[in-house]
Amino acid sequence: MIMKNTSMHHSFLALVSVILLSISSGAGAQDVTGFIQTTNPLTTSQKQVLDTFVTEGVRGLTSETPPTVVKARDKFIEVLTSFGTSPVFREAFGSEFIKQTRPILESGNHFNRFNVLRVMAFVRTSDSNLALARRIENESMTNPAGRIFVSNMLSTSLKSTDAELVRPRQFNSIIRAIINGATQEKSWIALQHEFRALTTIGSDTNVPNDIRGAAISAQAKVLSDTLGRLKDDPKLARAISGMVLLLRTEFIGLDGLTRRDFNKKIVASLVQIIATADGAWEQLQADADIREAYGDAIYQATVLTRLVLGPSGTPKSDPSEAWRDGNRANFLGGAGDWTKLAGS
Repeated sequence: MIMKNTSMHHSFLALVSVILLSISSGAGAQDVTGFIQTTNPLTTSQKQVLDTFVTEGVRGLTSETPPTVVKARDKFIEVLTSFGTSPVFREAFGSEFIKQTRPILESGNHFNRFNVLRVMAFVRTSDSNLALARRIENESMTNPAGRIFVSNMLSTSLKSTDAELVRPRQFNSIIRAIINGATQEKSWIALQHEFRALTTIGSDTNVPNDIRGAAISAQAKVLSDTLGRLKDDPKLARAISGMVLLLRTEFIGLDGLTRRDFNKKIVASLVQIIATADGAWEQLQADADIREAYGDAIYQATVLTRLVLGPSGTPKSDPSEAWRDGNRANFLGGAGDWTKLAGS
């Protein structure tokens, strides 16, 4: 009987020790889960808890130890992806997070910076999306991996952000930042992500029509600018087919005034894809992979132009066949009818 009581006593003490240890280990951590669903402005005490929570996490993001950085990143993302996280909480969190992580983003530590940007993609507010868009402009042109990463994060974030929570002037600033980055972009992969970000804005029915129109105009500009750079930088041709496929998906979901706006702005750029093939023939034909990629872009451009203008309003020829054969004379014979559509 004595041995049984002694055993129970030891078990009880062990349980108490575990509980005390658990309480002790979490004593310094700030728990924001109690108000992540709030629809009211944060109280003073909640704001203090949030600020401390962000400060603790950002300290982890500045660590020189990768596991510590990853742990801090994942803790932030866990909160931001929790069920019911409210726009009010996101705004308050985003404001503090952007402010505190600015020194990391300006540092030369790629690993820490990328993890900050990854968290930023889950904040999903006007300010966080704008901060990502401006990173496209600021990320070093000599660091293609960084530009690919940040443009991917922006595209991902915009797709998951409630458009009604983004202010129109912020949308305009995001679009301008993407244009500024894309028109000097040297990575075809980053260019596709940047173009996808514009497509996300242009195709979202919750975005005001004038903003969607601005995004479509930006798409036409980025596509046209990229085509104009192919002679000097042929590898960018790899991005063109993907851009056209994004435009095609966007077009299918449009209606009314927005579709008419799309038709008016995009056809000239589609036709420019065919015209550029002649102007940069040697450069684009020289590499087999680029030749194949651009042939697909020419084909996709004719398909989308037929969708936009209708089969009766477009030529029956397929310039991509002559392109793939490397037959410039035949290509020019069929391409001429297509390039006339630029003024239609």
